[in-house]
Amino acid sequence: MAGKNDIRPATKVTLADDSVIEVRPVSLRKVRKLLKAIKGLDTESGELTDDSIDKMIEAAQIVLSGLHDSADNAEEVEDLIDLKSFNTMLTAAMGADPNG
Repeated sequence: MAGKNDIRPATKVTLADDSVIEVRPVSLRKVRKLLKAIKGLDTESGELTDDSIDKMIEAAQIVLSGLHDSADNAEEVEDLIDLKSFNTMLTAAMGADPNG
């Protein structure tokens, strides 16, 4: 978690392999990539489709790049994340407080 002098506080996220990553707010370049990845993600219906899951995996790969060895492998990322870890990662990467 954040120290009192951290400018870019990290959020700890536990993945399915029990590894823990620290997610910090990402650069604007990565924000742009994230927004493209999640564009059209259906959050209204509450129904997860294959297309929605593919978009979530792509977004997770962007966040995980540089943080986990499996970031380049979509199948491994799909096994690493669940809905809770995805939401926490994405919220923290966008600079918001995932607990707030």
